Amino acid sequence: MKKVLLFFIFGLCLIIGYPQEHFEINFDDTSGMTHLIIDTISNPENIWQIGAPQKVTLNMPISPPNVIITDTINPYPVNNISSFIIWQPITFWTWDWLYIIFSYSINSDTISDYWKIEFSADNGTSWIDMSNDTTGCIRSLAGTVFSGNSNGWRDCYSDIYWYELGLEEGDTALYRFTFLSDGINNNKDGVMFDSFAFGSCIIGFPESLIIIPSSCFPNPASDHLTIKLGEPVTSGKIEIFSSLGVFVQAISVNGSNSVSTDISSFPPGVYFYKYINSSGMAASGKFVKQK
Repeated sequence: MKKVLLFFIFGLCLIIGYPQEHFEINFDDTSGMTHLIIDTISNPENIWQIGAPQKVTLNMPISPPNVIITDTINPYPVNNISSFIIWQPITFWTWDWLYIIFSYSINSDTISDYWKIEFSADNGTSWIDMSNDTTGCIRSLAGTVFSGNSNGWRDCYSDIYWYELGLEEGDTALYRFTFLSDGINNNKDGVMFDSFAFGSCIIGFPESLIIIPSSCFPNPASDHLTIKLGEPVTSGKIEIFSSLGVFVQAISVNGSNSVSTDISSFPPGVYFYKYINSSGMAASGKFVKQK
């Protein structure tokens, strides 16, 4: 019943244009900054700073001039553990999945200097390592570079099935980003992040529909995107929506389970697609449009 209600709400939101729970942090203005916590009181050795990166390798932001970085100028110190937290509210308009997307660049020793991202559904009492989730509620971060060199900026995104973790309306989801270094000084830059986006999406369909697998590539994409449905279909259309639920594009599916489309004109960000046909088949997914 909840899935049917959520699907109805999704359609209603598209009609009336109701704003969804979504915010961004690019560290260049105050937008979204109220969701960020850098605790230097309980941890005076916390090295996270917001500013223009001025290091040997980490020297170029995604959206100038600022990033959040392990010190804007100096190499990271030895034996350090530093964290910052971003919180996300759970409201009536929070759909099935929370999503987080951001860009990162790392330059560190590969032995035991690394960063990690954790998720908390209980206000920080316990934390789930999002790269090693055992709950089945967090989409894997496979391919993310946590240690060593990313060789420039990379994109990272993940989804969290929030209500399976016990979150309810009015609660707060927490993301903790931590950088850890060992006792060997390698004179490396550390890690920096930029262009965070947080929100929620709906993947639910009425129970009468048959959900089929789907995939899209490349992801992230810049110019063209291919969406592949996991089973042969004869008709229907794939609709693409922005992260705020605004309709962007429709693609006809006629006798092929694979379609390609030009997305070069889309603004950078997170997008969702859904497919429903008259035979009762449905699919959904997400992709990232790069700059």
